[in-house]
Amino acid sequence: ITVRYYDAANAQLNGRTVSYSTSNSAVATIATSGLITAAAPGSVTITATVEGVQGNVNVNVNAVPVFFILITPANPAVRQGETITLAAQPQNQIGQPLPGRTITWSSANVARATITQAGVVTGITPGNVYIRAATEGRVDSVNLRIRSLVTPTITGTSSVTLVPGGTGSLTGTNFGATVADNEILLNGVPATVTSATSTSVTFTVPAKELLPCTATGPAQVALLANGDTAIASVFLR
Repeated sequence: ITVRYYDAANAQLNGRTVSYSTSNSAVATIATSGLITAAAPGSVTITATVEGVQGNVNVNVNAVPVFFILITPANPAVRQGETITLAAQPQNQIGQPLPGRTITWSSANVARATITQAGVVTGITPGNVYIRAATEGRVDSVNLRIRSLVTPTITGTSSVTLVPGGTGSLTGTNFGATVADNEILLNGVPATVTSATSTSVTFTVPAKELLPCTATGPAQVALLANGDTAIASVFLR
C-alpha cells in the first residue's frame, strides 16, 4: 500500500515516519515498507499512523482457488458388500495441497455403490460407477469397479485364427447377461461386443490400424464382466 498524508490546508507533506499495523495478523501482516502478506482467508483492517493521525484500509484475503482434486486410490476396486476408503486432496494450479477445504462425496449411481461423507465406499452391484469429490465448485472423480462375488471364467475361445475386423467368440461362465454388461480387450485394444449371454460373447476384432503391430500368433483377450476380469489366449493374424 502507498500512504500519503496532508496538513490542515490539504497540502501533501513528506518526510514523516509512517508506522503500520494489522487488525489480525493471522489473516494478513504488513511490513514497515507497506508490503502486505496474505496469511489466511478473511478480512483485515490495515492502519497507517503518522504522528498520531491514522488512516485505514480494509483488505479481503481470498482463498487460493481449487484447481484439481486428487483422489486416491486412482483406480479403486471393491467386492460386493465390502468397503474401501477413498481420500481426496484439493490442490492449487501448481499441484500444491490446499488443506482445510470441505469435501463433499457422491456416487453417480447409488444402486451400484454408496459413499459416506468420510469417503467410505460400499459396493452394491457389479460394474463400474463414478465416485465424485467436490469442493468450492470444483468436481473430480474416479471410476470405481465393483467386483462380483462370482467371477467370470473363460472355458473356450474361437478355434480359428482371429483376423482384424473379423469376428471372435468366447464361452464360459458368469459372463454379463447383455452386450452392455461385457467388455472385450484384445491385446489391450477394445473390441466391439455384438452379442452376449451369461455363457457366451461374440465380438468384432479391432481394425488392424488400432492393434499393436505383432507377428501372427498368440494374443491376449480379456473379458470384463460383473466387475471382474477373465483372461485367455487366442490366435491372432
